Amino acid sequence: MSNIDREEEQVRNEMLFTLSERGRGTLAMVITSDEWKREAVYHFLKTRLKEYIFFDLDMTAHSYTSLYKALQELLPSTILQSDPVQYLISVTGLETGHLRAKDSHIGSSSLVAQLNFERELIFNQPYIILLWVSESFDRELQKNAPDLMHWMSKRFVFNTGGSNDLTKVEEPAMEYITMKSEGSLSKKRQRIRQLEETWEKLILYPGDQPRLIKDKINLLLLLGKEYGALGDLDKAEEALSNAITMDNRLGSEHAAELLLESGKIRLYKKEYEASLQLLQSAMGFVKDSAAILPGDIYFQMGDLYSAWGRRKETLQHYSHALKSYLDADDKYRAGEVYTKIAYVYSLQDDTLQAMENYRLALECYAGTQPPAKFIEVFEGVAVLMESQFRWQQAVDSYLEVLKWCKKLHDEDSYVSGRVYLRMGWVYEELKDLGEAKSAFEKAIELLPPENHALRDIAGNSLRRVQEKIKEHAKSGIRREE
Repeated sequence: MSNIDREEEQVRNEMLFTLSERGRGTLAMVITSDEWKREAVYHFLKTRLKEYIFFDLDMTAHSYTSLYKALQELLPSTILQSDPVQYLISVTGLETGHLRAKDSHIGSSSLVAQLNFERELIFNQPYIILLWVSESFDRELQKNAPDLMHWMSKRFVFNTGGSNDLTKVEEPAMEYITMKSEGSLSKKRQRIRQLEETWEKLILYPGDQPRLIKDKINLLLLLGKEYGALGDLDKAEEALSNAITMDNRLGSEHAAELLLESGKIRLYKKEYEASLQLLQSAMGFVKDSAAILPGDIYFQMGDLYSAWGRRKETLQHYSHALKSYLDADDKYRAGEVYTKIAYVYSLQDDTLQAMENYRLALECYAGTQPPAKFIEVFEGVAVLMESQFRWQQAVDSYLEVLKWCKKLHDEDSYVSGRVYLRMGWVYEELKDLGEAKSAFEKAIELLPPENHALRDIAGNSLRRVQEKIKEHAKSGIRREE
């Protein structure tokens, strides 16, 4: 690593992890007193977070005493009225703007104190707010706006250096956003190693300062999620359990989110009763959480009852989740719930209700058009059409899935390969053996080498169709004779 040291790389990766693909707006802060560093990091974010439109808001020439008011008056209406989350607002000059002149003297305005009181208004915006501040202003905020700092999603601290070489931002880094899209096991393990190395550094500081404990809790939460995604459920459970123990010392500030994640892990382990108890406990803390909504817990309860095979309770809890998200005007998460409800109805062979909920999901996603969610909906519709023997409609839906696969930044070859495999079977039902053969060949080309099961199925399907084509050719020759 030539230009970016390992510590800075980890901070940049944490930024990508925190800011990428968010369903709700948030507030984060970047601390650096080096202008060159700010420009370099900002350029890095703009080149990596392609899902957002970046908007620069320079507060230097303004003397607002309310950041919320400044956002409402200075941002275009297209941003203020946008669906979450399309925009990332980069706010600079805040510490200069908070100084105001009075009787020819420069003094501090009430902006910092006001930030403490309007934190809920700021967090409920449909966009991401990224504050760029110096180390001294960061200290002032910690002293005079402690409630705001508690709500802050993340503080990213960059050590200042002497270099002003902007080309350093081109140094390749292992971003979390790339790992999520590619799903490579090696990259997931590398991500975990980076977090574990950070943890090893943190435990060298055994103090009981709230900020240090909070950092440890956040890191254990990340590790718990990463271990869970990798399938190492015991390590995930251990990390989250340690985080809960630490959180109790802070007055259960993160209890809702930690209990929610623990409930997910127990669900993955098929420990349904334990999962339910954790999720019910999480609901008791959700009113004090800035990170999650009641809908997040109801949604997970719906998943739990679905795995449990209890469809009545599944629909009840998905309905509660839906109401929570609609009340919060979170269309993205509402779309996810509609998709889940549609799937439950499809299992009950209630095609009309299933299709209506798929339609409502597409309406929710219409503003942001997230490719992965459109893929999920159209694939669900295609499978439903197959179950109804409506083969041509199934093909049409699979073609929609492939169209959205191409719109992903990194096309998911597993999804595309799986879709081509199912399309091959549908083409067989339509007696279109040529298209079936092409689809199976494409599936084998796209499916990852490590996915032996699906590749074997695709290979067997291809050989079966090739035999049918040969038999048809022979039949044609015999008829001519």
